[in-house]
Amino acid sequence: MVMNLPNDYNVMCMYRTTKTGSHIILKTLQNGEHSLSVPNHKPLKLGTLNALFNATADHLELDKQKVIEHLLSRR
Repeated sequence: MVMNLPNDYNVMCMYRTTKTGSHIILKTLQNGEHSLSVPNHKPLKLGTLNALFNATADHLELDKQKVIEHLLSRR
């Protein structure tokens, strides 16, 4: 299954704010302000994707598996 980052992250209360160079900045105000810098290229390396999932799970105080399941359930 292919994920369309950053569009799939919109379902996690994160929204695209800006694009700087080869990165897209996503922000959320849920649980306080937080931003992620997502490389704007395909495919993302597995380690990069894992780091994005970990950062999201940590900020939202969720289990990483729950974040992944939520993102994949929106397809």
